[in-house]
Amino acid sequence: MRSTVEFVIYFYLAVCALLLIFNILYIFRSKLQASAQKKRIEVWRKAIQQTGSSYLISQTDLKTLEKPEELTAFFNALSDTVLKEKDASVFFISNASQIQQLAVHYGKLSSMERAFMAYVIASFHEPGAPNAKMLSEIMLGYLEQSTVFCRENVLHALYALGSEQAVEHAFEILNEKGWYHNAKLISDGLVLFTGDKTSLAKRLFKHRMEFEDSLMVGTVQFMSSFESGEISDLLLEALDKESALSLEVRFAIVRYFQRHVREEAKPVLLELLAHDSKSAGSLSVAAASALAFYGCGTVKEALLQALHSPNWYVRRNAAMSLQKMDLTDQDVEMIRQSHDRYALEMLTYAKEVSA
Repeated sequence: MRSTVEFVIYFYLAVCALLLIFNILYIFRSKLQASAQKKRIEVWRKAIQQTGSSYLISQTDLKTLEKPEELTAFFNALSDTVLKEKDASVFFISNASQIQQLAVHYGKLSSMERAFMAYVIASFHEPGAPNAKMLSEIMLGYLEQSTVFCRENVLHALYALGSEQAVEHAFEILNEKGWYHNAKLISDGLVLFTGDKTSLAKRLFKHRMEFEDSLMVGTVQFMSSFESGEISDLLLEALDKESALSLEVRFAIVRYFQRHVREEAKPVLLELLAHDSKSAGSLSVAAASALAFYGCGTVKEALLQALHSPNWYVRRNAAMSLQKMDLTDQDVEMIRQSHDRYALEMLTYAKEVSA
């Protein structure tokens, strides 16, 4: 028994010693790698500084840059020299063929390496460059067997390259593969698109009946980032006449008209507020909030009526919207006389929150 206990103790000490040795070696190796990377960056920086934005990537450089650690160092060196001076157009136009060759090479590597190459292009590539169309095609190829991280970087590369067709094609691939992509990431990325944003928005919105909700919600949120009467008309028609449109997308459109007030949207929002069924409940909630910015007698009357809704969220948003209007003592007294204590409590609650 004693020998067994001693064996366990010695085994435990041996494991602890091995872990300690491993940690020491790992720290030592990490420091060596960091030091080696600094040297690589310095070598590239000195080479680039000699000619600045006119630096040409040689065939020898291309072979070297096929290694991810060298591309990382080169990227950092560019950031400290040419790109820091915001004079990247000459560099990228002069090296269009070489960058394209690198993109093809990294397309054969793992998802992580592809993600980094896409990040390089997304960060610094000039829109409308001679190789933009070909690079867009290569980036689309990166989507095969990709991770979420890789897909996000590829989308950003396509936004930087400015091709509407390529972005549309990327969305079609995401939709076809059933790959979920967060709507916030979609909308934030689309804002960075270097081409015609309005044209891209209209192009993507044509797929509203076939694309996954996250893609279309992100697109509608993107539309909210710029003013366009043409876009407003398109969204209003979809909200008013396309009942087959998914609930999430219609909800996003209602939020659009909360940010972009249009008198033509008022009747549609009032109708959505009035339809307080289970299927339209979310839209009633959104409409109650959006109508705060459409203040008039008819809207206030509809919101007062919405205080009697069985839906708690509709009552809350209606009460919060009423606080932004000219609510009179007579209006409050009318609610009190209705003997609906839930409506009165919600109105009181909204007043306290707004105070």
